[in-house]
Amino acid sequence: LEDATTGPRRLVLESSLEGLGIDLPWPFGKHPGEKKPVRLELATHPEAPNLTRIALDDALDVEIVTATTDDGERRLERMEILFGLVDPEFKGLPGITMRGYVPMLPLNEWAALMRGPGAEASGANGLPVSFDVQVRDLRILGRKLSDIRLAGVKRPDDWDVTLASLGTSGRLSVPHDLDNGTLSVALESLHLERVDEAPGVATEAVTLDVDPTRLPELRLSCAAFRFEDVDFGSAELTTSRTDSGVRLDALRFANEDFTIVADGSWLLADGAHTSRLNIAVDSPTLSQLLDRFGYSVANIDGGE
Repeated sequence: LEDATTGPRRLVLESSLEGLGIDLPWPFGKHPGEKKPVRLELATHPEAPNLTRIALDDALDVEIVTATTDDGERRLERMEILFGLVDPEFKGLPGITMRGYVPMLPLNEWAALMRGPGAEASGANGLPVSFDVQVRDLRILGRKLSDIRLAGVKRPDDWDVTLASLGTSGRLSVPHDLDNGTLSVALESLHLERVDEAPGVATEAVTLDVDPTRLPELRLSCAAFRFEDVDFGSAELTTSRTDSGVRLDALRFANEDFTIVADGSWLLADGAHTSRLNIAVDSPTLSQLLDRFGYSVANIDGGE
């Protein structure tokens, strides 16, 4: 701790965080017995903005600049968040910015956290907010997107997000008010892969604790959709909300071998989930249809 009557003051705190449990999704969550070194450095000056820097292991580096208003209140001027950089370099960018590299991002867990109470409350004070992050393993609903870049900016009513990887590319419009807005997804391609664990380790169990009444309305279009090894061709999906869940208004897959259309619902009443799905499949031959799903069989003469 350095102190001066009229000059700058500097406070540095360091800890291994051993003994402290953090109930947050990866990479910030930890068990009490786990070590995750953290360093906090605070520099203040009576005639200049205050500077705070936080470093959490090799996962996160943050630089925060605040100033004191004439009313004596603290105002955020900028915040720069860096992920997974060995030699982090702050660029003094305006507003709130996030960039860097994340080995694994469990999107379901973070989405649930961001829907929690006070998630929209922030000290942004109208500052521009943007992010540009490379994710090696983006996990969602038991599937993953590999080596994908997420970049986006916060607009008055939504987030404008772009996705880019070898197998997935497109754009999302994510409303701030998910309860009353529509999540719009327009993709050129989407490839959902299986989550494969290391050799000798069992594949992770996927437990979906999802309340369908909290799901937003969805409008999705994809020119080329692939689920694991199955090529579904183009995909269109439209849902709407009801008081007790979500209604699947329309689902359609189409390629040269088949067309699949479906509608249905997913409801929650008295703690019990119920779902209904009506599916119609049209294909010139049964063998073409089954071949798309990895079953090589001879066609049934006269069958449909």
